[in-house]
Amino acid sequence: MFSLQSISLYRGSRCLVKNVTLAINPGDKIGLTGANGTGKTSLLMMLMGKLSAEVGEIKLPGKPIISWAEQETKASSRTAVDFVLDGDKELRKWETKLLEAQNNDDHKLISKATDKLDHLEAWNADNRAGKLLAGLGFTQEQQQLTVESFSGGWRMRLNLARALMSPSDILLLDEPTNHLDLDAIIWLERWLKRYTGTLVVISHDRDFLDNVVLRILHIENTAISSWKGNYSAFEKLQAEKLQLEEKNNVRITQERKRLQGFIDRFRAQATKAKQVQSRVKAMEKLGNASIMHSRSAYRFHFEKPDNAPRPILRLENAAIGYDKVPWLSDINMTIHSGDRFGLLGQNGAGKSTLLKHLAGKLPILAGESWFSPNTVIGFFAQHQLEQLSSNQSPIEILMGKFTELTYQQAQDYLGRYGFHGERVTEPVSNFSGGEKARIVLALIIKTKPNLLILDEPTNHLDLDMRESLTLALQEYTGALILISHDRHLLRATCEDFLLVADKKVTVFKGDIDDYRQWLQSKTNAGKISSSAEGVNRSDNKKQQRQKDAEQRQRLAPLRNKVRTLEKQMSSQQSKLTELEDQLADSSLYEAENRDKLKRILLQQGELKNLLEDSEMQWLEASAELEEMND
Repeated sequence: MFSLQSISLYRGSRCLVKNVTLAINPGDKIGLTGANGTGKTSLLMMLMGKLSAEVGEIKLPGKPIISWAEQETKASSRTAVDFVLDGDKELRKWETKLLEAQNNDDHKLISKATDKLDHLEAWNADNRAGKLLAGLGFTQEQQQLTVESFSGGWRMRLNLARALMSPSDILLLDEPTNHLDLDAIIWLERWLKRYTGTLVVISHDRDFLDNVVLRILHIENTAISSWKGNYSAFEKLQAEKLQLEEKNNVRITQERKRLQGFIDRFRAQATKAKQVQSRVKAMEKLGNASIMHSRSAYRFHFEKPDNAPRPILRLENAAIGYDKVPWLSDINMTIHSGDRFGLLGQNGAGKSTLLKHLAGKLPILAGESWFSPNTVIGFFAQHQLEQLSSNQSPIEILMGKFTELTYQQAQDYLGRYGFHGERVTEPVSNFSGGEKARIVLALIIKTKPNLLILDEPTNHLDLDMRESLTLALQEYTGALILISHDRHLLRATCEDFLLVADKKVTVFKGDIDDYRQWLQSKTNAGKISSSAEGVNRSDNKKQQRQKDAEQRQRLAPLRNKVRTLEKQMSSQQSKLTELEDQLADSSLYEAENRDKLKRILLQQGELKNLLEDSEMQWLEASAELEEMND
C-alpha cells in the first residue's frame, strides 16, 4: 500500500488539490478523473517523483518499482524492438554485466549473470517485446525499423510498449489511448486486466475505464473523492446525488426528455433488435452522463442544415489511393441525409483514406464518385489543429472565416465552446490540443454542414467536452461519417457500421461488441478477413429458414408478445413522463412538499425498474423473433 498524507499541490498561485489524504492498495486498478486543469497529470507526475507537493508527503513503503510511459521520445537509431527491451532495466543491467564478465573472463560473474538472466526469462524477452509491439499495431517489419523513422503518434505507442515491458509494482498511464486505434485499445484493455500490480490511469475514454478500472479517484474543487467500481458506477452515483439537488432538477428533467426523444427516434427507425438492444444499453449510461454533465459550461449545437439532399453522394465501383495506386477498390455506397455511419477497421486499413476522398481531399482513381451540388461538407481531422495560425487568436480566426460576424457575435459564439474573457484574444500557440480541437469544431459547426465527416474528433477532449459533442451529434440531422476509438461515442451516435478491411468497404452487420468479438476471433485464428463473408453465410441460412412456412406460423405468438410489451412500455413511459413533469415544478421542492417529493421520486424509481424489465423482455423477444424471422 502507498498513501498520500495531507497533500497540497499548487500550479503557480492556483491550488490544484488541498489537504488530501488517501490510501491506494496493492493491485488497485484506479481511474483518475476530473475536468481538464484540475491537476490529474500533476498528481501523476508527483507519483513519478517529477513534481513535489508544497505540503504533505507520499509514503511508498518497500521501494516499489514504478513504470510510466514518457510523453516525448528523442530520435534514435535503435530499432523499435530494442527500444522496448530497454524498458526492462534489470534485464539490460545483467546483459551488460554478462558481456563485461565474458570480456574479462570472469567465470564467477558469468555464472551469476547467467542465473539472473535465466530468472528474468531473458531467453523469452524478444518474444515478449514483439508481442507488446504487435498488440499495439506494429508489424514484424516495423518492429525492426529505427525509432527516428516513426511519427509522433507511433513514438507514443513505443513509449507505452516500453512501459509495459518494464516489470513494475505500480504502473502510471496518462491518456494511453489517445494515439491508439480501436483494435489496439481492445488489446491494451486485455493486457491491463491481466496486470497484477497497482494501476493508476488518466483517461477520458469511458469504455476503457469501464473495462479496466475498479476504483475512481475524482478531482473536483481541490478535493479528491474515492468511489468503488468503474466509471459508469461512479457516474450513476453522481447522477443520483445531483438529482436530489433542487437547483439541478429542472435542467435534468429537460435532459431526460431530450434523451428519451433520441431513444424513441432510434427505436422507430431500427430494423434489427440486436442494434436496438445495444443502443438502449448505451442510453442507460448516457442518461447518467447527461445528468452528471448537465452543469458543464460546454454546449455544442448543430443548426439544421439549409439543404438535405437525397442522396448526398454516391460511389460506384470506386477506387481510391495515392500516386495512382489504389488502396481501396470496388467501393459501392450511397449516403443520404440522416445516415449515421461509423467506420471500423484496423489501423492502416484505409479508413482515413476513404474519409479524405469523401471530404474532397483525395481524387478518385477509377469508377464513379458523385456529390450533390447542394452538399456542404464539415471535415474534422487531427492535422487541422496544427494548421491553425499560431499567431492568431480564436476571435481573429473566426471573424476571418465568417466576415459577416460582429465582434460581439463572435465573442458570444466562442463562449459556447468554453472561450471567455482574455482567452478569445490569446494566440492559439498558447492553447492545448483540446482547446485547438474546440476551435476547429466551432468553425465546422458554423458552416451548417449537411455532411459531417469526423476523423478521431475526441482526441484531447475531456469527458465534459466529449459528452457535449455526443449530445450535439445525436441531434444533428445531416449525414454523419465517423472514425473514433471512443466506443461510447460510436454507440451513442452511429446507427450503422462499415468495415474497412482487405482493401474493401463492406457493411458490418453488428455493433461494437460484435466487432470486438470479430477481432478476437481473427486474432485467435492468426489472420484478418472481411466479416461480411461470415455474416452473409449466416444470413443465407436465416433466409432459408424464413422460407419455411411452418416456421412462420410459429412466429405468431412471439409477435403478439412483442406487441403487448410495446403497449406496456408506452403506458409506463407515459406515466414516467407525467412524474417527470411534476418534478419540473419548482414548488415541489419547498419544505412543506418534501414528503410528496419523496413519494414521487419513489414512484419514479419503481416505474423505471418496471420499464427496464419491460424493455429487456421486449428486446429478448424481439431478438428471438428476428433470429427466427431472418
